Amino acid sequence: WTGLPFDRSSNDLTAHTLRAWDTWRESFSPQTRAQLDKPTAAALRFLAACQDPDGAWTPLWFGNQHVPGETNRTHGTAHVLLALAAHPHTPTHVNLASMRSRASAWLIAAQNPDGGWGGDSSTTPSSIEESALAVDALATYALTDPPEGTSSALLPAVRSGAAFLVAQTKN
Repeated sequence: WTGLPFDRSSNDLTAHTLRAWDTWRESFSPQTRAQLDKPTAAALRFLAACQDPDGAWTPLWFGNQHVPGETNRTHGTAHVLLALAAHPHTPTHVNLASMRSRASAWLIAAQNPDGGWGGDSSTTPSSIEESALAVDALATYALTDPPEGTSSALLPAVRSGAAFLVAQTKN
């Protein structure tokens, strides 16, 4: 299997792994929790290293046919922000606050005028899937680790995204 395009580390799968570890962490023994510290720190360092300069992450597994190269940075960024927003353990060598802030800023900037999100910046058509992911990530971030003074754009983005979803699903 080695050498295939999908046979490499990815930020979307790393985010899912972090969320799983964080979900179950408190039910593990102290010894198991301690054993998770090293791979958790490595996962956070990996996410920090592969975050794009503009704050987004490009996932390995999911694309969008409306984006050149069929990538889906909305999907990747939302999944990583969900993992980081809910992550309770903050090693001092990774600046989680900066990663979260840059990711939320990217998602807010990528929101379409209709309130939804597509697979990348606001030039791709909005979809229910990408919009739901972005709203979930931004709302989770706002509730669990809001930036100081909560960004004036964060809550309006969540509200307009939720309105888009309500309209698209016919209430």
